[in-house]
Amino acid sequence: MAALPSVVRAALAGEVIRVAPLVFLDYTSGAVRCWAGAGDRVFGGQTWLGLGDLGSISDIEQPVNGTAPQVTLTLAGVKPEWVPRVRNAQAEVKNRACVIYLQHFDADWQPLDTPLAVFTGLMDTITIEAPDAMTRKVTLTVEWLFARRGIAPFAYLTDEDQRGLFAGDRGLEFMASMQNKSVIWPQG
Repeated sequence: MAALPSVVRAALAGEVIRVAPLVFLDYTSGAVRCWAGAGDRVFGGQTWLGLGDLGSISDIEQPVNGTAPQVTLTLAGVKPEWVPRVRNAQAEVKNRACVIYLQHFDADWQPLDTPLAVFTGLMDTITIEAPDAMTRKVTLTVEWLFARRGIAPFAYLTDEDQRGLFAGDRGLEFMASMQNKSVIWPQG
């Protein structure tokens, strides 16, 4: 039974198994690690800040048929002095790494295994909502890692960009006229 992972052994023994998400955010000023429990804890030699019920994660979807789902991370109960800091933080987050893990715990909230990465993406936009003086909420959207894989680097699929890259190339000359056009093939 030693070859079985500790989570499986605990489940087979009928022990209580708890699960909580861990979130790694790689800001330009330094990495931040958060978990959905109470109090700061050390997992795998790293300190994870406990957010309790103040943090939330939207549904994590699998990319299907070329879609690029986003995940939204929300932090409620933000201090008033954070409002200007968050409003000026776009450069701090844009295209920086974000990893969401699942961590298994025993009944005493001790880790049973290493965290399992369930989502890896790039941070996109950060916004703050402050509808009144008592309510403030920060929202961070994270794009799936390959969200921009279909975009040509530093160019568009246009005739003008193609000729700029390769003078005299006529490969995209009729690209604009082909949009929404039905072509019947073969013609007899």
